[in-house]
Amino acid sequence: MRLYSAFATVGGLSMVSRILGTETPLRIARAADVPILCVPPGFVQLPRVVVVAVDLGAECVRAAAAARPLLGGATRIFLVHVKPKERLDMPEDLASEWEQWYERELSDAFTRVTESLGVAADVSVTTEVRHGGTGRELLAFAATAHADLLVAGHGHRSRVERFFGGSVASQLFRGAQCALLLAPDVLPESHLPFGGPGTTTEQLEDRAGWLDALVAFTERNAGRVVTVELHDRRLGAQIVAQRFRLGGVDYDWRDDAVELVLGGAVAGERHFAHLVRGPTSIAIQRTRDGRDRALCVESVDGQLLVLLGERG
Repeated sequence: MRLYSAFATVGGLSMVSRILGTETPLRIARAADVPILCVPPGFVQLPRVVVVAVDLGAECVRAAAAARPLLGGATRIFLVHVKPKERLDMPEDLASEWEQWYERELSDAFTRVTESLGVAADVSVTTEVRHGGTGRELLAFAATAHADLLVAGHGHRSRVERFFGGSVASQLFRGAQCALLLAPDVLPESHLPFGGPGTTTEQLEDRAGWLDALVAFTERNAGRVVTVELHDRRLGAQIVAQRFRLGGVDYDWRDDAVELVLGGAVAGERHFAHLVRGPTSIAIQRTRDGRDRALCVESVDGQLLVLLGERG
């Protein structure tokens, strides 16, 4: 049985109300392990028009599953993905390859969410891609579509997920004029990038030791297959590289920048490079047996997360 916490407040809260801490449903949504349903006054029947936020992660699939009990009266469902207007800074050939990968992942995400909804064949399911800020575009589309319910997944367990999930959840809660279902990421802690049993995290506090620590990290892990996630305050959270081999990670104290290089020395092999300027902290997560599992580099612009797989 799926449990919900429901509140008859959504949208339109004043600045005074937010300062005084009356956004109780939002605060609970960030901490809860069950979906939170926020409903406006007069919400007395199951929604007919539903908007489901779709991203490239697993949260949207779980959110769609959480919405199933509310879809008995649905006639139209819109699956909406918001793609950032700004493109990541990378070479043109790699950007083209990244765009192709992005489109494949998005198509797969639309399919998985549709399957997770489990609606009857006669219910209209339409996909839509918008460009801009996630929260703003979702709210605008929901208003234009005269939606009765807006469904979104959010993460709250890891440091990265709390920041980005909470930010979009806040925008939706404060701006939605229809019912809002916020479904949390409920993966076990052991599946998350940082935190959870069986792992330890080394916080590299001494900036003077960053170069040596990253050189040692490279020596231990060069050649391992990695996935790179970029959590940017402007662009949101995105996977920017997948199935590349780790080439190296370096810290240049003169430019105060961490450089990540993926790929190998073989001519013609794909390469990927990313620079984090003004890093504020670096952390390495390890498994119980001491093997490196992930690297996190934080800066004022966001976070870079490198997830380590097996050797290529």
